[in-house]
Amino acid sequence: MILQKFGGTSVGGPEPIRRLGEIVRRALPRGPVVVVSAVGGVTNRLIRLTELARSAAAWEPELEAITKAHEELVLDLDLDAGILGSLPSELADLVRGIALVTECTPRTLDAAASFGERFSARIVAAPLARIGIRSVALDAWDAGLVTDARFGGARPLPESEASIRRALAEVAGVPVITGYVGKSRTGEITTLGRGGSDFSAAIFGAALGAEEIQ
Repeated sequence: MILQKFGGTSVGGPEPIRRLGEIVRRALPRGPVVVVSAVGGVTNRLIRLTELARSAAAWEPELEAITKAHEELVLDLDLDAGILGSLPSELADLVRGIALVTECTPRTLDAAASFGERFSARIVAAPLARIGIRSVALDAWDAGLVTDARFGGARPLPESEASIRRALAEVAGVPVITGYVGKSRTGEITTLGRGGSDFSAAIFGAALGAEEIQ
């Protein structure tokens, strides 16, 4: 088994995503597990969005721009418009709540920052079927990652190793997992800090005994 991690530029447009698919296809004999970052720049934009909402500035245009950028990527890849599911409305509700109370706690900031990878995993997984690769998008917590509750710099808990192995053993096809994010034992979304997607790749690769992390 190999762990393949793709950064923001590799998921940032139709052509990079198609190249990503070819890389995954060539690795199929080795049993790839994929970890993805947010589209380049999106995490910073999400953090900026929370700052606008907290300060009672006009946040709606930035929310619309972030959502539209992902929706356009879905359209450019000729995917079903519904693959993002409820994520756009969940993000809107979260930011609206920040604006109402003019406050953004570290916990809320992590929840907002998680949406980049969550959008990305769904957008990356869907085109793989087009080239004959069965795949499934997974949020890191659904792939077994359990962290402490140090928001903005969470670390995996010891039970993650067995939890990851158990969760991914039940996945049929290539898992496409969100980097950067996790959940605490009490179900709160956490982030692993800047560069956290690479850290995620190391966590999953180690738990699964990957022969290589690319």
